[in-house]
Amino acid sequence: MTGFAQPKLHTIGIVVKDMPRSIGFYRLLGLDIPEGEELAPHVEYESSDGYSIGFDTEATVMETD
Repeated sequence: MTGFAQPKLHTIGIVVKDMPRSIGFYRLLGLDIPEGEELAPHVEYESSDGYSIGFDTEATVMETD
């Protein structure tokens, strides 16, 4: 295709039941998430490649309209 930009991944949203445990798992996979972030109901990770992953607790998602 000419004239169109190639689609690329930008943002992924993940809903978690247990934020500290989930963030611990993703740290084991290599995500550099600062200590203390796992205590928040929303955590945003941004890679050096420009994509981001947002982690939200189930409770946070249920509060959102």
